[in-house]
Amino acid sequence: EHVTPAVGQLIEALDAERLSIAESFGLEVKTVREHFSLSFHVPLASVSEMNQQMHREGRGGMGPSSIESRYIFEDVPFGLLPTVLLGRIVNRPAVLHEAGVRIFTASVAHNLEADNDLLPELSLDHLGPSELRELCESGF
Repeated sequence: EHVTPAVGQLIEALDAERLSIAESFGLEVKTVREHFSLSFHVPLASVSEMNQQMHREGRGGMGPSSIESRYIFEDVPFGLLPTVLLGRIVNRPAVLHEAGVRIFTASVAHNLEADNDLLPELSLDHLGPSELRELCESGF
């Protein structure tokens, strides 16, 4: 009910960016559609259709009732922002993720990027893909 076809398409477009970045690292990860189907026990379909199915079954998701939500204040700095950085490292820009960071920052009038105190400490932005992989395999 709460995930319209347009919102579902946006979720899937964001997922396409994530999948492209994972692929560039040689990783196979589940799609958002696969995640929904497996996690919520609905037949594989579009994100919107799976949400509609869950709603028909009385299992509709309960989203936040306020913008003061972890979906904004945790997922943007610690989910969207690292995806943007990884996209830059592998030269696969995550333009929708980056737009999300900017839109949510403007919506809450708060610098959500500054809330991620881990990325600056890690200094990953100067690494290339092979250097990042090496760092992940061997550590600092």
